[in-house]
Amino acid sequence: MLNNRSQPNHFLPEIIDIVYKNLKLSTTAVVVSIIILYIVLFNSIDSMVLNLWFISSVLITLARFYTAYYYEKNKELWSIEVWEKTFLIGVVLGSLIWAVLPFFVFESKNVLEHAMLMFVIAGITAGSIASLSAYHIALKLFIILTLIPYVAKLVTLEENIYHYLGLLVLLYLFMLIEIAQKFYINYINYLQSKQEAALSNQNLEFANQAFYDVLGSLDADVILLDSKLNIIKHTDGTLDDFFEISKYKNFSDIDMDRLAIELPNISQDIEEALLHNRSVGYDIEYHGDNYYLTIKPINLSIDRDKELQEGVVISFVDTTELIRKDRILFQHSKMASMGEMIGNIAHQWNQPLTALSNKVSDVYIKYQLKEINDKAMESFIADSSQLIQKMSDTINDFKNFFKPNKAKTKFLVSSVIHESIALTQDSFENSDIEVRYYKNEDYIMETYKNELIQVLVNLLNNAIDAINVNRIDAGYVEISSTLEGNCSIITVVDNGGGIDPSTIDRVFEPYFSTKFQDDGTGLGLYMSKMIIEDSMHGKISLQNHEDGVLATITIEQNL
Repeated sequence: MLNNRSQPNHFLPEIIDIVYKNLKLSTTAVVVSIIILYIVLFNSIDSMVLNLWFISSVLITLARFYTAYYYEKNKELWSIEVWEKTFLIGVVLGSLIWAVLPFFVFESKNVLEHAMLMFVIAGITAGSIASLSAYHIALKLFIILTLIPYVAKLVTLEENIYHYLGLLVLLYLFMLIEIAQKFYINYINYLQSKQEAALSNQNLEFANQAFYDVLGSLDADVILLDSKLNIIKHTDGTLDDFFEISKYKNFSDIDMDRLAIELPNISQDIEEALLHNRSVGYDIEYHGDNYYLTIKPINLSIDRDKELQEGVVISFVDTTELIRKDRILFQHSKMASMGEMIGNIAHQWNQPLTALSNKVSDVYIKYQLKEINDKAMESFIADSSQLIQKMSDTINDFKNFFKPNKAKTKFLVSSVIHESIALTQDSFENSDIEVRYYKNEDYIMETYKNELIQVLVNLLNNAIDAINVNRIDAGYVEISSTLEGNCSIITVVDNGGGIDPSTIDRVFEPYFSTKFQDDGTGLGLYMSKMIIEDSMHGKISLQNHEDGVLATITIEQNL
């Protein structure tokens, strides 16, 4: 339950808004009640006193009505705190309209008038719950200021019946306060549920936008399919030209024989990706333009405890302009890893999405049981924000990975290594491979940061693949960094079994791969060599070392 003494400040704007909206109708009802009482009491109360009460009551009520009208037209003119104080002043004045009545009405001996007054007061105070229930402070203030004078006056009268009536009014006051509190709690719970729903929608919008942001940074068109080939998501553009994708819900419904492009093996390639966890990539031509197509398996599961939901990502990139500029190799390297990167995003979102789902369910259950309080709500919001930030950081990491640096920057060598490990962390965990970073000293480097991360990620992925292919128990990858003179030296060593000595001298050649034909493009190490030696004017080497491979990167620093 919510703390009865607390007012959730973050809901104050909504609360003030609703009570001002109710104020117009409630003041109209008050004016009607004032007129009725005036007519009833006209012949029994001193006319000067009654007229003074009537005029002041109508003026106060009309002023409150105008305040509600002014709020509706000029809400942004004052701060919410000023509107709150203005409303509370109006509540106090409104209660005084009724609080003064017992001191001259009960002076008469007309029991009918007494009964009429109590009837009106009961209606006014009960009606206040409907108009003020969203703001329990104002509601309790009105009830107390209105009814306490009646209790005080009734117990001073001689007849015992009035003493009993005073006791009943006092009990009625406590009952109204309790009802007011319950109404208030229900309203706050409603606002909290509304906020949670808005947060869930925001999370969904965030996930969708993040998906398209990542794909936008890759300049690629993508189709995501589940294991039954249902189309989960797709980008617009070239895909509509290829497949008229927006017309279909299932990829198998597309008549491949009627396509304007020839993809005779795409169905078989998708089946291979799903059944045998194989990837494929090849060039296609369409209307004189060149495209590169990749088909990669991914895991679509959100909850790690549930059965894996396999899927496929089909990606297309227009390589026409890249070919003209002799940059096709670099783009192939990017596209060859795109499916894996999207899979890593899905993996790294598993834990926070599951945790967020559990928290939302827990809050909903507590709400149903009316066991939620401010502390729990604040904890939910803080934890949810932290999980969303973690997901946002993951997206930013992957977006930055695909953005080439146009200028050299200064950074700590440890930051590059930590970011590289973060991008591949899920692959290490899924393969049960230990990654260790030995930092002899931290120092500043000046070069192209994202390109260096790309090289390190490629070396780490190669090490992971080697350990998995050779089924090495207790697999590990060790990274170290040291500064020798003015040279930064970064090494990556694994226990993945090493490279065949007869082919180790060819590993940096384009399109040469030591992996299975469908699992490698032969571009990763070639691009790594181009980046280190051509762009950074450094050196990169691979050699067999004990029971694995030792990769060494040397970059001269002129800081």
